[in-house]
Amino acid sequence: MSKLPLAPRDLLQQLQRPAAIHGPLVVDLRPQRQFRRARIAGSHNIPAAQLLSGEHPDRDLILIAEQAGQAEAVAEQLHDDGFHRRIQHLQGGVVAWREAGLNLESARGDASQSIASWPWALLGLQRGSRQLQRRSA
Repeated sequence: MSKLPLAPRDLLQQLQRPAAIHGPLVVDLRPQRQFRRARIAGSHNIPAAQLLSGEHPDRDLILIAEQAGQAEAVAEQLHDDGFHRRIQHLQGGVVAWREAGLNLESARGDASQSIASWPWALLGLQRGSRQLQRRSA
């Protein structure tokens, strides 16, 4: 598994490419409240606790957090939990994205990319399934 940093403009380039079915899943780890206020277009909201406690996706990941270090910590925990796919993270988080002058979109009133209506089929899971329940230690 690799945990590679992505500069904000590199992530923007990846997001502007046509979406591939087997391409990396862009996951915003912030709480739903923050995600709904402002998000990077093309990202899906799975708060860190939910991602760490549920079944792991069978896809490479690009993790987005608020600040530097947060996504790396989640990547390390995923690795420790047995996730061995490629993991990249937005270097410096959403803070660096803003500082690079890149736009965030508002998700107010649009829950289409939030955890409440997240497309669990992308993970091969059904929302509320046993696979999403917290794994026992």
